Order: sequence, then C-alpha cells, then structure tokens
Amino acid sequence: MGKNCKTNVKINMDCDVKIHGDYIAQIYLPEKLKREFDSIYKETTQVETIQYAKLLSHVMDQKNEIRVVIQKNPEMAEHLRKMVKGKF
Repeated sequence: MGKNCKTNVKINMDCDVKIHGDYIAQIYLPEKLKREFDSIYKETTQVETIQYAKLLSHVMDQKNEIRVVIQKNPEMAEHLRKMVKGKF
C-alpha cells in the first residue's frame, strides 16, 4: 500500500500514536483489549497469516471504550516522526 510500518517500537507512551501529515492521533485502548490484541499478535508470525476475523471480533463484538485524541501540531508531528524514524 506504499506505507512503511514498524511494530514493537519501545517508546515510553501510554497510548498508540498515528501521525498523518500535521495531525497526531493518540489512541487509548482499555488494558483488557490491549492484552487480547497482544495475544493475537504473538500468534501471528507473518502479516499474511493474521486472523482478521478474530482481531475484529474483539473490537466489534465487545463493548469497549476507546479514546482517541486528534490534534493538529506540525512541530510535534515532525518531532515524533524524526524520533520514530531513528528506530528503523
């Protein structure tokens, strides 16, 4: 799809972060949901073999409170981008 992604980058943050242009999205998942996702990811050895139905059912079939904070901050987005690029 033309995107480079890296998982399991250890940065001391209490949320998942997505940077898109000047926007930063901070995604806060409940601990139980994080553990369930981690379990699925541990079982997956290749991207092609991920069990999407099982993954989606944990989000769609359960009631979860997922907080997302989106902010437009070009300077912070660039700072985070540089920090993460050093992990590749």
